[in-house]
Parts: sequence; structure tokens; C-alpha cells
Amino acid sequence: MKLTLWIDGISGSGKTELAKAVGTYTFGDQMLNRELLAATGKRCDALKHLAQSSGSVCILDDVKIERVRDRKNNMRNIVDDLIRSTFRGRLTDPVGMDSDSGWIDACALITGEYLDTCESQNARLMYLKVDGFVDDEKNSLALRTLSQNSIWLTTVCIGYIQWFLRIMEETSFSKFLKEKLSEMRNGEKMYEGVSNSARLNENYHMLEMATILSEMFFQEVGMSQEFITRFSRNAEQSIKTVTESTFCLLGGREYVALEGYGKNFF
Repeated sequence: MKLTLWIDGISGSGKTELAKAVGTYTFGDQMLNRELLAATGKRCDALKHLAQSSGSVCILDDVKIERVRDRKNNMRNIVDDLIRSTFRGRLTDPVGMDSDSGWIDACALITGEYLDTCESQNARLMYLKVDGFVDDEKNSLALRTLSQNSIWLTTVCIGYIQWFLRIMEETSFSKFLKEKLSEMRNGEKMYEGVSNSARLNENYHMLEMATILSEMFFQEVGMSQEFITRFSRNAEQSIKTVTESTFCLLGGREYVALEGYGKNFF
């Protein structure tokens, strides 16, 4: 599962801290430091940084809607390369590296002002607007707690990776994954009527699958059923929120309005 999440929000909304909590504390170095990719940097440096993030999360930080044409074009190119490369699993340009180095296996987090892209690009990402996120005391407390105890998330992630590698060796696991994903794909198509809705539905199912695997891991390590139930409920709501936001980005809101108008008209 290779996803790009665009975290959009005004200055001070907590988007960078949220991205760091997900990407830095989970995949930082031994000192829990992580260099964020600057949206104003050079294109070749951005691609090399993405390649070096293979197996983890690449964070493109603080995208701005530039007024100067050259800066605007450069930023658009970097964003475009990041989304395309993450989705395809291969760098859009090997940037002077060995040909074998062009393959990547990373997720991406983009923070900053959303840049309008073509529909096909929008369908390759999930979009979340977080204005007011840190105004919620629960969210603010969670970020502060993670900042002060960043080893917690790292420890959980390491445990999950070890568990996942072990169950991948079980012959029944591959069958389980195929059957579960087939069941999801053959079920109700929740986001139809807009261009590239198939990609949006696929990303939705990938997040659903990630939730199921997390539940299995929590059960394996002995977490309480109350915790697992709360986690599942929160995860379901989060997936719904980010998918509906992306649906609107793809023109879903206009589609629903036009469909309703057509039914009323006829």
C-alpha cells in the first residue's frame, strides 16, 4: 500500500506536527530526528530524498502557493513528481542514479496549501484539511504526548513490522488478503460518478485493510477489546472523513448536486 496524504491547513493549524508524529517518530534515526523535504528545494534533491525514504514515509513540508512564476512551476513539479513516483513505485526520473535505484516503496505526506492538480493526480492522493485540528484539546494533548514520548510510536511500529513479517510467512495469510480485498472490491461502490473514482475506492479499501491488520496485531499483543473497539471506530471515522474530502476534490460535491438537480427536474 503506497499512499500520499496531503495535509492542508492554515499556518498554525498543526499540520506539520501531525505529519512529524506520523512520519518522523515512526521512521526517524536513532536520535528520532528526520530531515523534512523542503517544498522550495531543487527537483533533483527532492527525488533523491524520496528514493532515500524507500521503506518509510517521505514528508514534503510547507507547500505554498507562490506568486513568482518560476517558484510556482518548480514547486508544482516537485509535488507532481512526489505524487506520481509514490503512486507508481518508481521515480519519474532516476536523477543520475543507477537504474535499479529508481524503484521506491514509500508513502508520502505533503503539508501546506493545496495546489490544484489534474484529476488523475488527485485520485492518487488522499486529502485532509486540518484547520482547527489543534484547537481540539484532545488532538493537541495527543500531539504533545507523542512529542514528549516519541519512542512509544516507534516501539509500536517496530512490533507491528516484526509481527507482519512473521504472518506473511504463513501460507494462509496470502489467501486471507486476497479474499478480503476481493470481498471489498466486489462490495458496494461508495464513490461513483466522478472521474477516477476507481482509484479513490481502491485507496479506501487499502486503508480499510490497514485497519483490519492493525486490529489483528492489537489482538495478538493482548490489547483490551475496549481499546480495539475504540480504535476501530475512530479509524473508520477517519477513513470516511479523508475519503469524502478527496471525493469532493475530485468533483464529487458538484456531481451529487447535479444528480439531485436532475432527479428533481425530471
